[in-house]
Amino acid sequence: MENDLLEESFPVKGRATELSIINVQDLKAIGPYIWMGTRAAGLYRYHTQTHELKHFGSEEKSPDQFIPSNHVSTLYTDSSENLWIGTYGGGVGLYNNIKEHFTIYNEENGLPNNAINSIVADNTGKLWVSTLKGMSCFDPKSETFTNWDNKNGYSLLETNLHACLKSSSDIFYVGGNNHFLSFNPQLLRKNTFIPPVYITKMRIWADYLEDNKAAQWVNISNQKIKLKYNQTSFTIKFSALSYVFASNNKFSYMLEGFDKGWSEPTHERSVNYTNIPPGEVYF
Repeated sequence: MENDLLEESFPVKGRATELSIINVQDLKAIGPYIWMGTRAAGLYRYHTQTHELKHFGSEEKSPDQFIPSNHVSTLYTDSSENLWIGTYGGGVGLYNNIKEHFTIYNEENGLPNNAINSIVADNTGKLWVSTLKGMSCFDPKSETFTNWDNKNGYSLLETNLHACLKSSSDIFYVGGNNHFLSFNPQLLRKNTFIPPVYITKMRIWADYLEDNKAAQWVNISNQKIKLKYNQTSFTIKFSALSYVFASNNKFSYMLEGFDKGWSEPTHERSVNYTNIPPGEVYF
């Protein structure tokens, strides 16, 4: 701004004309740089002294300039002045000042949703990331997420853009589309109880289709059952003895003597087996 006039563009090294960037959703100043996150054009880093401009986006071929989404919704700097970005569709990114590229954390790393509305750190350095599917706490040291949603006490259906702040006493205030809430992250407790799991029912399928018409669920009382030679297929149902946010329980199973290892954890509470060979197996 010169002569008390607002400028709509700025000089860029290597360009004959000045550049104007639109749909800027967030800004951060770190040292001589200004970072600009846009709604559809990715991320820009502008050097205020040399006028050098660098672009980061999903269409960039260089790994140093690639980010998975051009919709950059929020920018955040932590106590060490590390830059974190939140995107709509690409998750969270941490900029490495030495290697000069972004490390991306998304649903594959445990984030509940890749659409990010805000990023704020608590007094311990953990990042609280609001998404379209609840709130997530990210530990930068272990690179792990702890997720909170309506299944374990977080009642906001959808957090609004930038509607999250932390007070000096480490109290978080969050605004959403259905109401407003506050919480102290140090008082939140994760349920670490691992409940016992029991087989509740079993359905035995005959090898011949016409015989399956009469197949019924069988209650398992002594946790042991003997099958006939033509009963090589069956379904097992099981349940965890806990009603505290029971929908969050995940199960991993293995039929010893048949499976080669434990299954991937899943919310399913039943499993089907077919063509089990003769012999003793343990579930």
